[in-house]
Amino acid sequence: MPTCCASASTARRASSEQRTPTRALVTCGDGNIASARTIERDRGGLQDVRETEVGLKRSEGVRETEIGLKRRYRIEL
Repeated sequence: MPTCCASASTARRASSEQRTPTRALVTCGDGNIASARTIERDRGGLQDVRETEVGLKRSEGVRETEIGLKRRYRIEL
């Protein structure tokens, strides 16, 4: 195998290994105590609590949004 192909193959392999995720972002509503406890029990570390737009489904099919708090956790994979 020519040297140029071997180094390109090695670079591709190293590049794909670098894209393997090491952490996941998991969110739940600030008032959702059960989900927060489950995430924390599974080694989730609270990153922050943010004010976000929360989509609400209505029975008429109209989708509305309101401002709500979301707890953001990071979990090491």
